[in-house]
Amino acid sequence: MIGEIRKGWLWVSLLIFLSFLISSLSLRGWWGIERIRRDFLSFLIPVEGIISFPLRTVSSAVEFLRSHSSLVKENAELRRKLSLVRHELSLLKREEGNKFVLRKGFIPCEVIFRFPDRWFSEIVVDKGKEAGIAVGMAVLGSKGLVGEVVEVSRKMARVRLITSGNSIIGALVKRSRSFGVLKGMGGAYCKLLYIPEEEDVTIGDLVITAGMGDTIPGGLRIGKVISVKKEGEFMEVYVKPLEDFSKLRNLWILKRR
Repeated sequence: MIGEIRKGWLWVSLLIFLSFLISSLSLRGWWGIERIRRDFLSFLIPVEGIISFPLRTVSSAVEFLRSHSSLVKENAELRRKLSLVRHELSLLKREEGNKFVLRKGFIPCEVIFRFPDRWFSEIVVDKGKEAGIAVGMAVLGSKGLVGEVVEVSRKMARVRLITSGNSIIGALVKRSRSFGVLKGMGGAYCKLLYIPEEEDVTIGDLVITAGMGDTIPGGLRIGKVISVKKEGEFMEVYVKPLEDFSKLRNLWILKRR
């Protein structure tokens, strides 16, 4: 492609030279200039199309890449805004007069550090006490709950992920309202414990926070049931979080009332 462009510029330079030459002869009043001009134009039109084709192609490619880059950035921003709207809708509460209002607001933040030996247990985000962050606040990703703030400094906060073996959260199955305790497994999954065997829980059910006495409010999306095993009087329910914990970056911290 580069070689074609160079050849194109050489042809353009030659044609410009010939144009100046013809113009010079025309100014001198040479009798054969009209015929040469007609022949030159009949030759120039198709040649110009051939020469300009690679130049137009390159120009179109550059314009496409610019537009594509702009669309990718715009699409990412729209996804972040959509995620925030989804979280806000999940936090609506009913008040007198049958009206719905937003219970809390959100503080945007980014992951700035991950512990290699605790990849699915803890993260550090770039907001702290100066931004109004406090211990116990819920942390959300673009699809659901990520974890809970457990330590705060002036400009940073440490977050315990729901997949951590030390994470215990009250949760329930949204469809059947079956209540249990969500515990991290130290990997990419969680367990929903202490659900009686007679409860109605099936693969694909959505699990949400219960909000019963926890600092984390109820109604936040957590994950989906991927396995159900009956162990005596209780079921062992395995849950896959909605978030991809290997790719956490842009998060939101949920403000308290």
